Amino acid sequence: MMKESKTKKHAGAENDSNILSNRAKELLLVRQCLPAYSASHKLIEMLKSHRTVVLCGETGSGKTTQLPQMILRSGFLGSDGTIACTQPRRVAAITVARRVAEEMGTPLGQKVGYAIRFEDMTSSQTRIKYMTEGLLLREALQDKTLSKYKLVIVDEAHERTVHTDVLLGLLKQVLKLRSQDFRLLVMSATLDVDKFVNYFEDHHDLLSIVANKEAKQSITGPISNTNGDADVHKGNGKEDVVSVNSEQTSEVESSGKRVPERPAKKRRKLTGNSILDSLREYDNSDDDHDLEREEDKNDSSASTLKRAEPVLKERNDKGKEFVDPGSSMNSVNVGVKKSSGTEVKTAKSDPSTLESVGAAYIQGRQFPVQVLYTADVQSNYLEAAVNATLQIHAEEPAGDILVFLTGQDEIEAAQRLIEMNLPQKPHNAVLESVDPNSSSTLSPVHPSNLLVIPIYASLTPEMQLRAFQPAPPGFRKAVLATNIAETSITLQGVRYVIDTGMVKSRQHRAGLGLDTLAVVPVSQAQARQRSGRAGREAAGKAYRLFPESEFVRLSHVTPPEILRTNLSAVILQLKALGVDDVIGFDFLDPPPRAAVARALELLLVLGALDPRGQLSRPTGERMARLPVDPMYGKVLLAADEMGCVREAVRVVAMVSTDSVFVTPRAKEDLWRAAHLKFVSRLGDHVTLLNVFQSFIAVAAKHRLAWCADNFLSFRALTKAGEIVDQLERLLAPPPPQGLGLPNAHSSCGEDTRVLCRALTAGLFPHATLRQADGSLKVLATGREVFVHPKSVLAGKPKAPPCLVFDELVMTTKPYARSVCAIDPAWLPELAPAFFVAKAAAAAMGASGGGGGGGGGG
Repeated sequence: MMKESKTKKHAGAENDSNILSNRAKELLLVRQCLPAYSASHKLIEMLKSHRTVVLCGETGSGKTTQLPQMILRSGFLGSDGTIACTQPRRVAAITVARRVAEEMGTPLGQKVGYAIRFEDMTSSQTRIKYMTEGLLLREALQDKTLSKYKLVIVDEAHERTVHTDVLLGLLKQVLKLRSQDFRLLVMSATLDVDKFVNYFEDHHDLLSIVANKEAKQSITGPISNTNGDADVHKGNGKEDVVSVNSEQTSEVESSGKRVPERPAKKRRKLTGNSILDSLREYDNSDDDHDLEREEDKNDSSASTLKRAEPVLKERNDKGKEFVDPGSSMNSVNVGVKKSSGTEVKTAKSDPSTLESVGAAYIQGRQFPVQVLYTADVQSNYLEAAVNATLQIHAEEPAGDILVFLTGQDEIEAAQRLIEMNLPQKPHNAVLESVDPNSSSTLSPVHPSNLLVIPIYASLTPEMQLRAFQPAPPGFRKAVLATNIAETSITLQGVRYVIDTGMVKSRQHRAGLGLDTLAVVPVSQAQARQRSGRAGREAAGKAYRLFPESEFVRLSHVTPPEILRTNLSAVILQLKALGVDDVIGFDFLDPPPRAAVARALELLLVLGALDPRGQLSRPTGERMARLPVDPMYGKVLLAADEMGCVREAVRVVAMVSTDSVFVTPRAKEDLWRAAHLKFVSRLGDHVTLLNVFQSFIAVAAKHRLAWCADNFLSFRALTKAGEIVDQLERLLAPPPPQGLGLPNAHSSCGEDTRVLCRALTAGLFPHATLRQADGSLKVLATGREVFVHPKSVLAGKPKAPPCLVFDELVMTTKPYARSVCAIDPAWLPELAPAFFVAKAAAAAMGASGGGGGGGGGG
């Protein structure tokens, strides 16, 4: 039973200030300005009377950093209560844990820690654990009720990753299995509250927490907003202001229906020759929000901010809540009474409502954001983003730039192009001011003083932290980011956002029977979230590198990942959790039955399931415990039988990290010559193995220099080494700690064809046969694909006739990435249930008969 101790306002943080470090004391002044800090005591009261709370907290409200530590300090969870806070991305788990540890004045890994795949920075002292959703699911394999946690916080739930949806279904079961000692808090910046509340219970209570009692009258919009950010409002004569605010701008109600967009009062086209000069802007300020904006301006400095006092939304004499008529929230009275003044009392704990679900809302601070579009579609959005960055830096007042790109390759290319064009100002770059009457005294920074900083999920924590550090005086940062910067992290100092309108998305192509990684347009909700990042601390500008007509055609929201991805890993995990009826599992949005059936079929041919659809022993049980894709899990188990576990583990580690090859355009001849010595005619997997084994053969103190000489990424290779260590520790010990493979350190030595054979045992669903025109035909589907241009086998005149590959990447063509040469005769031998005799015979006949697919290393 949870401890029902009296909770002092702000959970006693002020009383702890005398034992905080000087840095933590400085941060406390900043924390006290965050809406979530002030609202925390009311949320704690709500958690006392509700086992599940769904919280919509706007980006910048401080919910991710403040609520876990304030709940912990309140004593509500008891002396041994531990909090798990899940994040959809590794970088968010790491950076947030670091920040909270700093705020609490504790070393990272002690009271506050994080855990991600292949990395655990926690200890027996850890009370707040930030972790990826997938890792909490893996913990559930060993402890189905998650008994070590008194509170689980599912953060960024709107992202709706596969792991989010599976975790929510699992937590729904945990709520049934555990009596009164467990609480669930589901929160996000842009949440369809109704959908989540109805998922956990048919009725709920609504508690609206706002950051400032003087601003309560402006909180009139629907709580069940699914977008949570910018919209175009009717103007009042002022020019070119977009207010990015969730409660003002819901375009998609919880029903998913389109709400008519408010008309733009004015649009005008900028003049000039540069990319930004072609942007169009809209007049959309609103009289109703002038006061709110003025308050936000007054609250922009931590040194002048008063501590925010949260209040409940007022109700009228009949007990109804003052809610926007357009809201679809089914509000009921939770016993909140209006007092004679402006204060409103919170709901009191009531054991009779302990099983109910509460909905809460915390408003964030948001400043006006001017949104601009290009007049035309950009043929090269990467080049357009680079030009826009250079022009903003040359012409705009101080403030950091946030550029949204699709992945590491684009980010690295953009970084090279931007840095190549510094310190010169871009020519013909006349950026028209949004507000010519602005009294701002800020001036553009010197054109050479631009720090270009990348941030994406697979960067090392040390590299990621650079994006969070303020730029030195006189400098400006240009942060090049993936969609991780939409909601998962908050970057201070950003005043300008450049949105390419594209995102990299993993899609399951039913026709191909394969996963593909494709660059696709963002949704309207994503575009709004990106624009909103420019207005977290002050008024900003968002440059959308696409026309407004394209924005209108975008999908309203991003479909949940579970509706568009391969479900084999999900089904395997559910089976391991004891869920026999995976089709009947309580998903928030049930996946297509055809996708479930296809995943079951794949797991069956991999040997993870028996003919009855049950988890096989020991193969399926071992595969479920490996933190890798099921196909690579099968590779590792096959490697055990074939005597090449050491090599297989190293290959799995190398494909699990970023590209190890550094390819500077200015030194192409040098890096090509350096990389050539690692290349194997057996393909990319053996080439990666050669690189890793050469790396670890070098003395540790010389590895950094060796990587530089060979144009290899020291960071990526070091990360691969860490993954190797963790996989080897997992494979060697007996269950339950490990898999207990009898040959966990077996090696095939120089005979890398044995490794290729083990790869075939797991990757056979991606087997291809070369055609006369040089293309590849996927044997399982008959579809045409091509070897990826970056593969070591790309463009080879005597390329192997039969290959297996990791995944498809859809760009101008469907490209097979990470390919390995195999003998087609291995296919019916290693996967007889998959390849019928006729298909195997046809494959061998087309390749010229038999065993020529391999070759030496």
